[in-house]
Amino acid sequence: NVLHLGFLLALSAMAQQAPAVPRDNQFDVCTDFCKSALTVCEGTVDWVTGTVAVPFTRHGQERTGGKRVLGSTYNSKARKLGMPSEQFDACHDTCMGWMYFRHEAQISFDERYFNGHNVGDNLNCRYNHLNFAQGIPRFYFDLQASESEAAAQHCQHITPDGGWVCTDIRDESGMTPSQHLKNSVLRHRLGDCFFAADNTIADCHAKALRDDIIDAALAWLPDDIEYIFLNNNALQSVPNISRFTNLKGIYLENNSIKSLHAASFEKNTQIEIINLGNNLIGIDTVPKDGVSVRPDYELPRRLLQKLPNLRLFSLNYNYVSKIPTDFFVNNKNIEVISLLGNSFTEFPEALLRGLTKLELFAFGQQGKNSKLAGGIQEQGKIFTEAGLPDTIFDDCVSLQYWSGFVNGISLVKARWFQNTPNIEAIVLFLNGSAADPSKPLVVEPGVFANLPNLIDFSMYSSDYHGTPAGALGPPPLSPSNLLNNKKILGVLDGSQFLLAPKSFRQLVGLGDFEPLGMYPEILPLPFSTT
Repeated sequence: NVLHLGFLLALSAMAQQAPAVPRDNQFDVCTDFCKSALTVCEGTVDWVTGTVAVPFTRHGQERTGGKRVLGSTYNSKARKLGMPSEQFDACHDTCMGWMYFRHEAQISFDERYFNGHNVGDNLNCRYNHLNFAQGIPRFYFDLQASESEAAAQHCQHITPDGGWVCTDIRDESGMTPSQHLKNSVLRHRLGDCFFAADNTIADCHAKALRDDIIDAALAWLPDDIEYIFLNNNALQSVPNISRFTNLKGIYLENNSIKSLHAASFEKNTQIEIINLGNNLIGIDTVPKDGVSVRPDYELPRRLLQKLPNLRLFSLNYNYVSKIPTDFFVNNKNIEVISLLGNSFTEFPEALLRGLTKLELFAFGQQGKNSKLAGGIQEQGKIFTEAGLPDTIFDDCVSLQYWSGFVNGISLVKARWFQNTPNIEAIVLFLNGSAADPSKPLVVEPGVFANLPNLIDFSMYSSDYHGTPAGALGPPPLSPSNLLNNKKILGVLDGSQFLLAPKSFRQLVGLGDFEPLGMYPEILPLPFSTT
């Protein structure tokens, strides 16, 4: 049949013109990842043994079945470190074991979806932080990155464990849902979903699912499904999942959900993981006058109140500005609360009351899409120390990771940490004078005395004044501050950013100096200013 032959020849020609591109090929993506990681993040991780340079308690859990021990398997003294010549293959093998959601690995600001991968146990998250280590979003450090403070910060998250950020809740076997999904080499497809791990996991991500067809897609799922991946779709509301009473986790990041309802999860009483990151929750409350743009959306008070087993709640990169005082009142088992990139200006004093198992609290980069009259950007400026009541962390005795980067905090209070002796990391880069040149970040006396288990303290580019002369403030830390912090391995307190010379501004088309949103015009310094 001539027509049939012509059709086959056309298909063959198309195949030759459109080979598999890196974004669809994890092997190639891992090749690019490891080529960059071994340079940009040199010294961060030994890929052969899994040893990391700045280990947190959590690093040991994956290989010890969830046991809270500073993992001896990650201790360089316990295992012989790999040779430089062995690192690439070991990195590549490790990378191939991560879940990879088909998505452009290189960050593009033409679309918003990379924000949905800033957290999570997958290759996408690790590639994002590898990009951040290179100076994105404002510029590329290129091969200088291993000398920058951004690399020291973000390279922690490309590790096998993910350094508290590129990770997830682990089960009794020490594995995350993404690891179980990736390890299921054989999967079968029903409708728009792949089924894995003895039909306990449904992977329905990136199927262009909309509100009008989602019920038909979910009809294929058994009632006793445990994990549903619905990320990277086109949903505008949380679908009806009430019949999945054994559900332990649902991933809804990278959709277009605009609002939440109190009954969205009320039948899923066994649920442990809810990820709503990078949606549009609250966007309908943004004024449309184009002058003052600040959302006014409060989370439904009863959204989580029937979920006693909840362990992780992620609301990153939405348009939420208020949270009820008793929002977590019945979530006594919660370990991770991540509220990055919203429009909060304050949290209620009793918000975290009774949360004695909370291990991570993240609230950085508030002010998404917020502007003052005249169009002045508020991102990274609207949340100050006034938004954190003195006693808000009093019950958080298990807290290990405290993250408030890219905000307007200019004073770190000792009272916040009076009852949090287990904190291992504080992340406060791009605060202080990064938001207000007149207010370099100040650490109150007594902060470090309250943190005997502190391992990593990051506040780089917070003492930078941002004047045209590029003046730098006095170093806020010295070794004498940390005499009682015997576990300290990382201190990032310098200013890696300096105003760009005019020639550079013209080269990239920025013209004369103008503040650019949450970042000034910046270039990497070739030396330390600490």
